[in-house]
Amino acid sequence: MKNLDTLQDLYTSEEFMIWQDQNLGNQLFLTDPDRANRIQRYSEDGAIGSTHREIIQDWRDFLSTLEVEDEDFPEDNKFDLTQAQLSSIEKEIDECEKYHIDNKSIDSIIN
Repeated sequence: MKNLDTLQDLYTSEEFMIWQDQNLGNQLFLTDPDRANRIQRYSEDGAIGSTHREIIQDWRDFLSTLEVEDEDFPEDNKFDLTQAQLSSIEKEIDECEKYHIDNKSIDSIIN
């Protein structure tokens, strides 16, 4: 099981960083060329280049790759997260998204 109890644990984890490198690298030029070009342009100045909406979706996409504990078979130790961990992280993501929507910064590019 991964030690992912909070959203910060998720986005600072080695697993997420590897996932991010794989999904925001050259593959992004095929799947989302506008974002890929923007990230490349902004990175020249040391900025991120993604929007808050895109980063939030990245978190959700990464979470969807993890195995969640099956409550019917709790002895199976091949899972990445418990349902409680998943629910807690999803709640934090939803709160972050709501904050950016309420502040009209959801589509702002992160510098």
